[in-house]
Amino acid sequence: MHQSQNITLDSLSNLRRIYERDLYRDDVLSMAHNIELRLPYLDKKLVQACLNTPDEHKVSETPKKLMRELSRELGLSKELSQLKRNAAQYSSGIGKVISKIVKEKGQYKAEYFSNILKRKNIKLGALFSSGKDSVYALHIQHRLNYEVSCLITIDSQNKDSFMFHTPTIELAETQAECLDIPIILQKTKGEEEKELTDLEVALTRAKEKYQIQGIITGAIFSNYQRTRIEEICDKLNLKCYSPLWHMDQETEMKNLIQKDYKFIMTKVAAEGLDKSFLNKIVTQTELDKLVKLNKKLHINVAGEGGEFETLVLDAPLFKSKLKIEESEIIEEKDGSATLIIKKISKQE
Repeated sequence: MHQSQNITLDSLSNLRRIYERDLYRDDVLSMAHNIELRLPYLDKKLVQACLNTPDEHKVSETPKKLMRELSRELGLSKELSQLKRNAAQYSSGIGKVISKIVKEKGQYKAEYFSNILKRKNIKLGALFSSGKDSVYALHIQHRLNYEVSCLITIDSQNKDSFMFHTPTIELAETQAECLDIPIILQKTKGEEEKELTDLEVALTRAKEKYQIQGIITGAIFSNYQRTRIEEICDKLNLKCYSPLWHMDQETEMKNLIQKDYKFIMTKVAAEGLDKSFLNKIVTQTELDKLVKLNKKLHINVAGEGGEFETLVLDAPLFKSKLKIEESEIIEEKDGSATLIIKKISKQE
């Protein structure tokens, strides 16, 4: 399991996503049985106190150690304060029952709950870069019964932008046609922090034109990206969903391959990677090589550290796929290599 580098930031992000992760399910079940939910642990003062608690007090070998110590100070007996945690949804076995039902029906849990609720979830816009992470994040939210109303692409002139993916960004519009989802394109000079103003402009346009209530990001481990996007979303009263957050890098790559994603590397910039990796559909063979390089050189298997960039040619939600007709590979003196796509076509 990945150890968080900033527990408070991760806790805040999880709190912002609590509806997607937990409360949507609970709301559907309670409404179906005419029960009203009460959530005392979401009391504003309690949440503020927890977020202000130093990280070193939040992790220990004893689960809920701080809460147990506080309960003793408040007069709870040692026997009660040391009780093993056992959430109702686990002890009742309801999770296993639902898992069995959806397996028999060949559905995902979100599909099952949406059939009970009889409506779509809220409208979302997807931050879209043309790479695997943004497409996969969109796919997950679509599967969770959210309506993806538009794609939002930031075209940065700064090829070294920390915020936005730049290789093959010019193909995002073509991918939008493959997905049959409208796209909002926003140019930016890519100047640090100022590019966030351009992102805010793009999100405002999406909110006004497509009535979105939230956005999807493909962030996995970058707090730099996630926190800045969440701050803008808070300002615009938009929810922010990052379904890939802290997903194991090898697991993500395996999922993409197993779900029949067709994606290629368009740029490599790390020791152990060369032009032979470019313009080749990533399969288990390439993944095995990346895993070996991770063990030897500690590169990120999913390319999250900028080791490589990707372009999706086909995916489960694509209504047509892309084929590269003409391309060129340019090698740099620093050992990096880039695929230049000169001609690409759509195929039904």
